[in-house]
Amino acid sequence: MERLARAVGVRHDADLARLLGISTSDFSQRKGRGKVPWDRIIGVANLRSISVDWLLTGIGEMSRAAPAAAVDEARADAVAEESGGEELPTSAQPPARKEFGRRLAALAGLLDQIDPDHSEAIIADALSRATDAQRLAELEQAIQQFKKEAKRRA
Repeated sequence: MERLARAVGVRHDADLARLLGISTSDFSQRKGRGKVPWDRIIGVANLRSISVDWLLTGIGEMSRAAPAAAVDEARADAVAEESGGEELPTSAQPPARKEFGRRLAALAGLLDQIDPDHSEAIIADALSRATDAQRLAELEQAIQQFKKEAKRRA
């Protein structure tokens, strides 16, 4: 939380709570329990081009470079390749996956109706957020593994 406050230039918890869109009491409780609202923090980080890796570890640059379209495109291609480039038939998909597919199709329809520059920006942002979320999950898993190993050694 301290790194986020520094990155966005706030000094008081109340300002950070407001930035994250939570009440000051909720913020205090979360801070006391060590329960960080990562979804909100990642949203702020994306809006402010703050490196999620830096927020988590303090290592590297505080600011992240603007999302590189080539990297985003390569990641999208890799995901499509992993899935064979095809969706499962709707009948073979679990219900949650069906709903996700419907929502994704609705989003694609909306993106087709707006200015291509805006739709590209939205797609780049979504890919960046997904990449950050995946990286966060990987880092959290690595931290848990580190804690288990440290406990085993102790």
